[in-house]
Amino acid sequence: MADHSAPPAPASRSIKATQDAQSAPAALASESAQGPPDAPPPAPPAPPAAPPVQSAQSAPALPATRAAPAAGDARSAPASLASQPAPAAPGAPAAPAAPAPLAAPAAASGPASPESPEGPAIRLVNAIRRLVKTQKYSQLKFSFYRNGNWDYTLSWQYIQGLRDSGMSDLYDRVMARPIPKGNYRGIFGDAERVILQDIADDNVEYLGRPRPRAGVRAAMTDAAISAARRQVRLAGRKMSKVFRFIKFLGNGGQGMVTLWEYRSLRGPVHRLVLKVSTASKPNPDPNQVASRLLRAPHILQRFVFEDDVPQNRSNRIGQRNTTQSQAIDNDEGILFMEYARFGDLRELLNKAARAAPANQQLPFPVQVLWRFFDCLVKGCIAMDYPPRAVPANFPNNAAANMTEAPTAGGYLPETIPPGGLAGNVAGHAGIVHFDLDHANIFITDYDRPGPNGLVPAHTGAPRLQIADFGLAEDAKELWAPAAHPNNGPIKRARVRYEKWDQRRMGKNRWFLPEQFSVDWDAIALDPSAPSPPGLNWPPWAPWPITSGPGRYTHRSNVWHLGMVMYCLMTFEEPQFPPVAGRFTKDEPGGMAYGLVPRRQQRWTYGYKLVDPDPANEQTQELQTRYGTHLCEVVARCLMNKQEHRPNLQQLQDWVTAELSPPPGGGPPPADSPAAPVPARWKADMLGNPPRPRPGLTRMVNFSNMKENVLCSVDGNVGLGDISEIVED
Repeated sequence: MADHSAPPAPASRSIKATQDAQSAPAALASESAQGPPDAPPPAPPAPPAAPPVQSAQSAPALPATRAAPAAGDARSAPASLASQPAPAAPGAPAAPAAPAPLAAPAAASGPASPESPEGPAIRLVNAIRRLVKTQKYSQLKFSFYRNGNWDYTLSWQYIQGLRDSGMSDLYDRVMARPIPKGNYRGIFGDAERVILQDIADDNVEYLGRPRPRAGVRAAMTDAAISAARRQVRLAGRKMSKVFRFIKFLGNGGQGMVTLWEYRSLRGPVHRLVLKVSTASKPNPDPNQVASRLLRAPHILQRFVFEDDVPQNRSNRIGQRNTTQSQAIDNDEGILFMEYARFGDLRELLNKAARAAPANQQLPFPVQVLWRFFDCLVKGCIAMDYPPRAVPANFPNNAAANMTEAPTAGGYLPETIPPGGLAGNVAGHAGIVHFDLDHANIFITDYDRPGPNGLVPAHTGAPRLQIADFGLAEDAKELWAPAAHPNNGPIKRARVRYEKWDQRRMGKNRWFLPEQFSVDWDAIALDPSAPSPPGLNWPPWAPWPITSGPGRYTHRSNVWHLGMVMYCLMTFEEPQFPPVAGRFTKDEPGGMAYGLVPRRQQRWTYGYKLVDPDPANEQTQELQTRYGTHLCEVVARCLMNKQEHRPNLQQLQDWVTAELSPPPGGGPPPADSPAAPVPARWKADMLGNPPRPRPGLTRMVNFSNMKENVLCSVDGNVGLGDISEIVED
């Protein structure tokens, strides 16, 4: 019998009510009440040397009037709460407090010159300082996240805004917070003292700055605007007169997006999205990831201009065209992508929520959900094994040393090669997206059947394509050996920092269990101290990997695609705080409920889809509408432990079986996933959207951008509001 004594699920935010601000939760809940109880025992703490400071579990909550912040890139958010002590593991005493801030050692006040004999020592101290600060911030951030406390999203600007508006209580608490004494040994103890003083200094520095400017430029710093100005001018010189500006699509802290019309040298006209990066050094380069995934049908495609250059009888003209195309393709600051005319999946979800009467939704038909699921699975397969890198997709006349198929050509099949699940065959990339949510999945168009079309063709429902690989990492980066014999202490500290920094990659509500798991709290923060056995740490142990903190594989992408499906089925955002329920159906049979070992228990964050309690009306409604099988498959994707989630081949087999016609032939039943998508739903939700209205009726002369040419003539707020960008 299933256990119904699990903590109640948090109040989920309805898609239909996204415009309503959610009040901040009260004080932190108990750590043991959140998620599966499978954390390893914590490492024994050092004995306190002074009275303990306030622990994270007793931290004061935000004022009740604070609204839930919008989703954003968590890695780029400032570590605003780093001044608070890291949360202790359950049962461990809080960190002791020092009576006064500690002065920073002179050796760590700045980088030494290369000629200085103390240079390596200072570089080691600086590397460890950054590691210590990241570890402390990460522990506190995700303790708040697991417990449903919005404090984990605080920014310096928000705290300063409270002070400026007369609500200075939180500001006073942050400024007056005592600085804990470090427990590290040796050089880590020195670094601890330095970084804690840096944190105290940061409070004064950040909170004393003026408030950000309002308007479009508020999300961009002066340096970012300067970078954008340079990139736009550079793009303008390269784009010459073959482009026509259509409209401004949006901007954020990492760049801006615009829509252009490109008249190909081969004749066709393409609508392309231009992403101009304002980051000083994108990491990893999105252009490189997009290039690796070229010719994958379910990845939003990068437009490669060099592949569009026609053969020319004049070598001089042909070489000039190739050189210009390569200049655009190789520029790390700009990225051209195909235009998805139906928008992203989040827009479609909001449209479905608004299209029905009050307090209801216009559900996605089960035929649509299974087809969308098929697209997402194939897109994740492409990230694990890019089609161009799979030897079976190489041309018949391929050279013996070929490692990738050409970038030019039609779509290639997205499949896992034989033995590919072990991750050790040719073509394996192991790309983990880290930002795979409904806003980064685009709805492109219906397929046109033909000799080179996809099989099966997306004629009943449009094709989904995964986009935005700005946070993506591949297996080579995720599994880099930090304990390599040739790695010195500086390299080991830097690699360890990268592993902790990867924990913060993603958006609010969309963090992976591998990121927010309480297992992280059992890791010895001092690298010289051993971590508890069975923790699967460090994450750079030999592949393949099962579960553990910081261990990311294709099953991390599976969790995200499961959460996307969960949102489409429930019309809710991901739960905050995340709460798991036990899915006993997948546990070993023949054992009483209370006797199943903890490591064999199945905990899922999609428990709402499979709750066996007949009193749970929402679960009963979801299973009636979408079928028990789809609900169970999505719940399995959302398992807490990676080894309990299905692999991509299992998912593809399940989806293919559901979308296949009946074995005996004939049309499938009307309620079958293989049945045609209801025409009325397609007309209501997709219809035939109008093409974007051109913002300009003439070609843009990029050689003399004195006028505000990037402002749409129809009056919409556009790129022209950032006037400095187009100044010479």
